[in-house]
Amino acid sequence: MIRHIIMVMLVSGFSVVMVQVLVQYINLHLMITSYTDHILCTHIIEWNYEIETASGQDRLKTDAARVDDVYYYEAQRMVIASGDPGDSDRPDFDNLDSCQNNAAFCCFAQDRQAGDNNGNCNTPYENNCIDKNPADNSNICYIDHARSSDANHVHDGFTIYGDLKSGNEAIEGSIHCHGWTWGEDPLHPDNIYKGNLKYFVSMYDHLTQRGYARNIPGSPMCDCAENVSECFCVLYLYVD
Repeated sequence: MIRHIIMVMLVSGFSVVMVQVLVQYINLHLMITSYTDHILCTHIIEWNYEIETASGQDRLKTDAARVDDVYYYEAQRMVIASGDPGDSDRPDFDNLDSCQNNAAFCCFAQDRQAGDNNGNCNTPYENNCIDKNPADNSNICYIDHARSSDANHVHDGFTIYGDLKSGNEAIEGSIHCHGWTWGEDPLHPDNIYKGNLKYFVSMYDHLTQRGYARNIPGSPMCDCAENVSECFCVLYLYVD
């Protein structure tokens, strides 16, 4: 389909530069729909596990440069779709309209980027950025695996992050969570732009700007609030 459109444009007299701009736009759009709606939310991409090497290989700012392109050229200029309206059988981060509580959030367990004043990853990476922590703003208490079986591939079960003997709940280490909410009115800005906030929180602000990555074991990195039972978040975003 894309190849056909390009051929029609060239035959019709469009310049090569205009065609290149179209191809770039299509690539950015495809990255939004495929990456944020599927790969990130099921935490199976290499960006979550790579650490920059001394030679500069696997540098997040380089590998994820297109995330910044989408933020500057699309996310701040147009509405980003919040999901597939037809996919609403269950609360699903792929379709924010299906979130029953009109709220979603992301939680990150690792910092993989130095020099951004967030987390404790430092250089040299091979010595000071292995299993480093994000800024801690949340307490992980309990995970119900049945609520997020699409991500953890477990039918049911649970994980308790706490010492039952001592009563200490803060044993999970540093975790950073960030959520956003929207109202019921489909014409209100906080509802219209909830897909933009989804992109900002999950891809731009936390991944590329802060270097935060990896999910809480047994839980999706991002999901509707009712699917993620473990966190007490201290920061929520809304559109004003």
